[in-house]
Amino acid sequence: MKLFGLNSAEYIKCKFIDFMLSKNYELIIGNELMYGIKRKLVDLVVLKNNKIFAVEIKSNSDNLNRLKEQIEEYKKVFNYVLVVTTEKFKNRILDTVSSDIGVYIIEADLSLHKIRSPRIQNDRNKIEILYSINAKFLSKIGHYSLQKYNADEIRLLYANKRISYIQEILLTYLLEKYKDRFNLFMRERGIQTHIEDLEILSSSFQIE
Repeated sequence: MKLFGLNSAEYIKCKFIDFMLSKNYELIIGNELMYGIKRKLVDLVVLKNNKIFAVEIKSNSDNLNRLKEQIEEYKKVFNYVLVVTTEKFKNRILDTVSSDIGVYIIEADLSLHKIRSPRIQNDRNKIEILYSINAKFLSKIGHYSLQKYNADEIRLLYANKRISYIQEILLTYLLEKYKDRFNLFMRERGIQTHIEDLEILSSSFQIE
């Protein structure tokens, strides 16, 4: 896998997953989560301590043209946001993203360490969070009929509820979405994560 090195976002994902697992955290990790109104993808999502972390990966072969926009979208939905990148982009990313965004660096020797811890996001958007949750799941939680309401209408029924309640539903949804896959990943993984293992962490169902 070293062949891919720091030019591969997938390789860096694997190194970051191994880094997180090495800390013995109680966590669940998902790969490439679709979220929000615009149906964008976040590289990794980490569920830890009842909070949701969005992880953006930037390899040596990436560019930073969209980074600021990506971060702003993540802030609308997730409790914490962090960027995992290489020494090449370290200074530019620290200058580009706000101080509430966590930054992790993977070095040329493939060691990975934290430069800055993420801080909680307090300005999340209810509608963006609701569009990150499958409408069938929302209908089941709220006992709403999919024959009576369409997906947009079901989400609007939740719009006047507390954001903390909506956040709890998102966390429950993601736990259901990824828990079994993460457990399978841990059984199949071996001593370190390989790129082909990432497919196990990818959800088999998307937002509707």
